[in-house]
Amino acid sequence: MKTADLRHIYLTGFMGAGKSSVGVALAAMLKRPCLEMDEQISRQFKMPVAEIFTRHGEEAFRAAESALLGKIAAASVPCIVSTGGGTVMSEENRRLMDKSGLRVFLDINVPVLRKRMREGEIRRRPLWQNQEQAEKLWQKRYPLYDSAPLRMDGDRPVEMLAREIAGRLLPWAQAEFEAMGRHCQLQTVWPGGAELAARTVSHHKAVMLLDKALADDAAHWRQHGFKVQIMRRKGETLKTLTQARAILQLLQEHGLARDDFLVVRGGGSLTDVGGFCAGIYKRGLNLILLATTLLAGVDAAIGGKTAVNFTRHKNQIGHFYLPRLVIIDIASFLSLKPAQISDGVIEAYKTGLIADPELAGFIENNLPVILKGDIPALAWIAGRSMQAKVSLVAQDFREERGVRDLLNFGHTFGHVVESLSAYKVSHGRAVAAGMITAIRLSQRKMALPSLEAIRILHTISRICKLPALPPSSLVYDIMAQDKKFRSGLLGFILLAQTGKARLVRDLSMEEVIAAAYEDIL
Repeated sequence: MKTADLRHIYLTGFMGAGKSSVGVALAAMLKRPCLEMDEQISRQFKMPVAEIFTRHGEEAFRAAESALLGKIAAASVPCIVSTGGGTVMSEENRRLMDKSGLRVFLDINVPVLRKRMREGEIRRRPLWQNQEQAEKLWQKRYPLYDSAPLRMDGDRPVEMLAREIAGRLLPWAQAEFEAMGRHCQLQTVWPGGAELAARTVSHHKAVMLLDKALADDAAHWRQHGFKVQIMRRKGETLKTLTQARAILQLLQEHGLARDDFLVVRGGGSLTDVGGFCAGIYKRGLNLILLATTLLAGVDAAIGGKTAVNFTRHKNQIGHFYLPRLVIIDIASFLSLKPAQISDGVIEAYKTGLIADPELAGFIENNLPVILKGDIPALAWIAGRSMQAKVSLVAQDFREERGVRDLLNFGHTFGHVVESLSAYKVSHGRAVAAGMITAIRLSQRKMALPSLEAIRILHTISRICKLPALPPSSLVYDIMAQDKKFRSGLLGFILLAQTGKARLVRDLSMEEVIAAAYEDIL
């Protein structure tokens, strides 16, 4: 898949082509700042653009325009920039835009533009006073507009045009694999994937479990033929045998047969319990997962692991069950809170550290933009993480060869923190604490270079606020329930270097606890 486009997006086109309106809509869709160049220059001169032309002349305006473009091009945060109609006339301006970003041409001709504009708007635009003159100017500028790498038909509704531009810019990812006689297709989508899910379900019955945070979408999904059940619980409170029993009863009440579908739309906890139920109902029901959080999209919904919690222990009852289809809904990332983004980034960083150095490096080098929720960045992270995880899972679906175990990096101690907080510490923050423990052990057991360890530890601390650790005296009993605890020794995933991880099976509880509480004990 192509890398995330973290350059500026420069919207170009003739006066009145809708660059400002499309810019605002596109910025909202990509979660990026929006800059309107004419507006910025007007503020600088403290007068409307028409008055700048009258009092100072076009040459002064163009000089200010070029100076502003230089500042924008040098900015590190990617923006949506609505350029002036004449910005492309300068060769240096075009060079700056092409070096620092992507030019997008909104193509629309003069008669259509004039028909769309009100008389008051025409009066505010000095170069629009004479239609014949405007037509000649358009003809002169058109080849320069059309030199943009991306040309879009501008004679469409603003939202539709912005959505199509976003779709052209976002990095898309697909993957597929087979395990235990089942085939799984995975892909990122924009927007929500209703049509793809509906086509997959076809003429079968389909019950949807819908996260309560997405309750407003229920009518939309019912129109596509899904019987929707809104799940009122959230997080780890969903992952209980009581909730699983309620879901199984729901499937039975709707009379679902084995070739029918359970569709789960929500975050990682809901996909966990939904997958658990789909796998045990009549020994296996068709399953579609629609991940709507970054955490679910990079980890929980990928790979066919299902589980519920039991007593105070996390993921103690579960099995392996492969969905038919996994859809990562990039549009849903727009509503994520900062803490939800951090949780997902931690899981993605974990995957990068063990299996994909390019993914790890991207996160390390672009963290401020990522944590602000930049949609192209999150889309690339989700797709890349999904592909990296699939490459491991496809080799060892049931964790029988030690390959899939690598994905547990940071989770052994992380689950302890999560469980002992009664799940008040989020999964991502708990895993962050577990990753720090694993890095300290990696330095001692795997000779992980100090500079690399420092870089990783620093990145983890930048991604999220680390949780307070539970009393060390409580850790032993919880960790003893870990699936990798055997014969008094604990299996732990450690790093030799980024991209090279290994399961070490000879760690004592005392060594793990000493590493976890290194700065405390």
